[in-house]
This record gives sequence, C-alpha cells and structure tokens, in this order.
Amino acid sequence: MRDDNEEAGLRSGAEAGDVEDMLALARFLRDRGDVDEADSWTRNAAELGYPPAMNNLGLLFEDRGELQEAKAWYEKSANAGNDHGMWLLGATLEEEGDVEAAERWYRQSADGGYARAMNDLGLLVEDRGDFEEAKNWYEQSALAGDTHGMWLLGDILGEEGDVGSAERWFRQSADGGYARAMNSLGLLFERSKDLDAAKAWYEKSALAGDPRGMCLLGVVLTNEGDVGSAERWFRQSADGGFAQAMNNLGIILENRDELADAKSRFQSAAENGNLAGMGNLARLLIKEGAGEEGYAWAIRAADADHAYSMTTAGRYCYNRGDLDTATDWFRRGAEAGNSEAMSWHALMLANDYRLAESAEWYERAIEAGRNQDYVPLGWTEADRGDVVGAEIKFRRALNLDVQGASEALAELSAISDGSPMMEAITFETFGMPLVSNRVTERRWREEGISVVERFVNYPYEYDTWNPDDLRREMMELQGLAEAPDFDLSAYMPEELREVIPNVGVTHVSLLNFESLELGRAKCMMATIRQPMDEGIAYATTLTIVFKECCWFLTVGVQEGPAVGEREAAVARTLLSTTKGVDAIDATFNPYDKKWDGIVPIEVDPLTRVRFLAKALRDSIVLGALTNNLEAIPSD
Repeated sequence: MRDDNEEAGLRSGAEAGDVEDMLALARFLRDRGDVDEADSWTRNAAELGYPPAMNNLGLLFEDRGELQEAKAWYEKSANAGNDHGMWLLGATLEEEGDVEAAERWYRQSADGGYARAMNDLGLLVEDRGDFEEAKNWYEQSALAGDTHGMWLLGDILGEEGDVGSAERWFRQSADGGYARAMNSLGLLFERSKDLDAAKAWYEKSALAGDPRGMCLLGVVLTNEGDVGSAERWFRQSADGGFAQAMNNLGIILENRDELADAKSRFQSAAENGNLAGMGNLARLLIKEGAGEEGYAWAIRAADADHAYSMTTAGRYCYNRGDLDTATDWFRRGAEAGNSEAMSWHALMLANDYRLAESAEWYERAIEAGRNQDYVPLGWTEADRGDVVGAEIKFRRALNLDVQGASEALAELSAISDGSPMMEAITFETFGMPLVSNRVTERRWREEGISVVERFVNYPYEYDTWNPDDLRREMMELQGLAEAPDFDLSAYMPEELREVIPNVGVTHVSLLNFESLELGRAKCMMATIRQPMDEGIAYATTLTIVFKECCWFLTVGVQEGPAVGEREAAVARTLLSTTKGVDAIDATFNPYDKKWDGIVPIEVDPLTRVRFLAKALRDSIVLGALTNNLEAIPSD
C-alpha cells in the first residue's frame, strides 16, 4: 500500500509538470522493472531543462552504445551549470582523446565542488607530470569526504615516501568502505612484514567483493601453504574478471598436472592483457611443441617489458639455434631485472670470452637469489686465471648445497694437479692465449680464431675402421641436419652430449671429410660452414680415435659481416669461361679445395681454416700415455 501511495504522489506531481517528481517517478518505475515508462519520464524531465534528468538520459544512451546522443545530453547539462554534467562531458571528451577540452570541463566541475571531477582532473595532470597540482586536487576531494580521493591522496603521498600520511588516508578511505584502500593498506603492512595485518585487510576487501582483494588474499594463503583456500579465492577473483587471479589459478592447476585447465586459465589471463599470463602461456605452449605460437605470446609480453617473457623468448631462440636473437633477449631480460636472464646473459658473455662482464652478471644473478650461479661464476673466475677466487665460489656453493659444487671443487683440483689425458697429446695452438681450462676441455682464442681440445672417455662403437662407411654416415647426418627440427643431441650418446653443445645445426654445410692415420691412432677430419651470430663460421675438427676414448681438436675461423669474397671470385671466374652462365649450375661449389687461394687469405676464412687445420694435424704428437690405449684395426 505504501508503494502505491508513493507512486500516486509522484505520478500526480509528474503529471503536473514537476521535473523533480518526474525523475523520482522514473527511478521508482525502473526499480520496479517498468523500464520503458521510466525512460519516458526521464526524457520528459530532460526536455523540460532539468539537468539531473539530462545526465540520467545521457547515461541511458551511453549504456545502449549511442555515444553521440549521450554526449549531446551531457553537454546540455554542463551548459546549464550542472557539475555532474560537466564531469560526464569531460569524461566523454577524455575517452574521445580530446584531453584539452576534457580538462576545461573537469576544472569547471571541480571548481564547483564536485569531488569526482577533482579526482579525474588530478589524474589527468598527474599523467603529464604535474604532481603538486594533482596532489592538491586529491586533497580537496579527500577533505570533501570522497573515499576515492582519499585513496588517491594516500597513493601519491606513498609515492613521495610519506608512508605515515599515506596510511592515515588509506585508513579513512578503507573505513568508508573503499576496497582499493583496503588493498593498499594490506600492501603497506606486507612491505613492513606485518603479514597478519596485511592478510586482515585483504580479507576485508575480498569479503567486500573486490576481485583484486580476493587475489591478494589468495597470494597470502598460497605463501602460508593453504593452497586449497587460495584456489577458492583465485577462482572467485577470476570469475570477477581479475586477470592476475586467472594466471595464479593456472599456476596451481599446472602444479597439479592439470595442464589443459592450466593452459585455459593462462589463455584467459593473456587475452585479458595480463603479462604474467602471456609469459606462462608462452612457456606451456613451447613445452607442448607449439613453439611458434608460444614464441609469439612471449614476444607480445616481452615487448611490454615483461622480463620473464624475454627470458622465455631467449630460451626458445637458443634451443632452436638462433643464438644472435637469444643473446639479445637474454640481455634485455637481464637489464629488466630477471635473475634467470642474468644467468643466461652471463653464459652468453662467457661463450664470447667476455669474462669480466660475465662474472659481473653472475654476481648480480646471485644477489637476486640464484645461489646456483656460484658454480658457473667460479668457472668464470678460473678461466680468468683466478683459481683461488674460483675455489672460494665453489666452497660457498657447497655450503649452500648447490648441485655440482663438490664436482666443481674436484675438477678444479684435478686441473691444478694436471689432467693426464689432456696432456697425452700435444699440438700447435699458434701462440694464442688459453681462455678456458677444464678437466676435459681447453680453449685457445684470439681475434676470431680458436682452437678447442676435448677429451671424451667414451669407447669407439664400431669393430673396424672403414673410411667409406664413415663418409657415408657423415653425409647422411648432413642430410638430416637440413631439416628445420633437427636435434643433434638425439644422435649422440649421453656421454658426448655433455661435451658437445647442441646449438642448432640447421644450415650447417659439410664441405669435406677424410679419414687418415696418426701413428697408432685413427683420425677423421671434417670441415664445415655454418651461419653464426655475426657472419659465417668455418671449422675443421680432427677426431683422434682409440678403442677406449677419443680427442676432438677443432680449429675455427669467424668470417666478418662482409662475407662472400671467395664465392664472388669463383662465380666471376666461371662466368669468364667460354661456357659463361652455363658454367654455374646446380653443382656450383665455391668451397671445393681447388678454389683455395683464389682471393687473399685474409678475406678467405675457409682457406685460412684449412691451412691452420693442416698445420694443427701435422703438429700432433701422441704421447707415451697413448701407448696404453688399444688401436682400432683397419678393415
């Protein structure tokens, strides 16, 4: 009966032309579900010049997507001097990109005392760097009792370092029921290590229905080990559209091996713009074999400065042999603060013999919590000649129970004592400095030329030595290597995988192969050409083989960015013959030995590597220890 009387009174006033009663009747009817009649009374009041009705009518049009019609009514209200209408018009103009006009209307509304306009004006001027004016508007809004203004004021005070004042305003805002302030209070307490107080504020926010508060509470519960409760809050938050909760829920599901559901959650987070979700989706897709799709998500997140995704992109490129791109991603991830990327960046620097820089990045990774990097840091120190420093790093790793620390100490001791098998053969190193010294591997390098010695305690797997069979197997391996998904490690015994890096051999060209004998030892000699980070690399590997073990001696030369001198000279020579262009057919091979010397050796890395390889081969001396090894019989 009371509702009927209320409606009758409002309807009487509305029909008599009272605009306030028209708008009140519209609200009454809308609450009852009579939407069409409610909209009609709203329009009547607006057309009679009542600004609050103009605002409501504009909002109705905006809800229906008729933005220009909405804007027209906001403008009428603003021109009639209504502060709310001015703010609505300013917000519409800002959405359209007309920031200058938006600011004018925000100022008029704020000058009239409208707190929401003060807040948005503050945000606008803060975006362009005018923090003092922004703070002034937030303070006016806060003093007018607006909880959002209180939170904004607390936020900017916190950014300035005035944590005490920030906390006071956050409390006032939170006491007024503003959930974002509850979350901010929780974060303040979490930073000061008062986790119980932080959890209490997150819980208040969550119970008030705030998805961010639910997610923050879920994180605290996860850290406490209460994964079940955390999952429930993450689900509620995710259902409320909070993308970070979608990602966090995906992590819980992945840890339970519910990979399909985890992937779905990561996908939802990623599609809602969450960078962590993009990174986790990328990682999962790459792991499943959908590398290109995963890499695309990693790039998308990395381009938005997500450091973890830079690392994911780097690992993907590294594993497919694109070392140049991998190096760049690892550098970017390291500089962005990702500890795993720091470790990878240090490794890539070490591989480029930039040992001082490598050590610096390993130190930074350790400072960021990667204690496992004490071991590679120790080896970097050893390679720089600081054996004492290396031992200190290895002992720190041992005290921290880092995997491989005890083995590293043993290997360092063996290096200091001298490795008998590494000394069992001697050979020419062309006066280059030793840049890496391990128990089973040594490297010499200088100005784009390198010599590497590796010893492998692995038995020769064939009963006899047949050069034709060896050559045929090498050519078959070359054919397989031309496939984009070729994985060298799949064709190597586990013992060899530890000493021969799998860095992607797509486009490796086997230029020549021969077998020979060096005293009692059998030897294979193969020369390859491979695109690398900066130019083309040529390398000849001599494999010295006994029944029980073998040595790999590799001499490599890097061609600079200006490549192709040899190829061009061979092409010009052939074109100058009587056959002309017909001389260049499918069998065209500028890497044949007959063309060695066609251009000066300083611009012909292939001739240079063959010259060095011959000198290396001729210099090899088998020491007395090899007399105890069993030779491989010839066919």
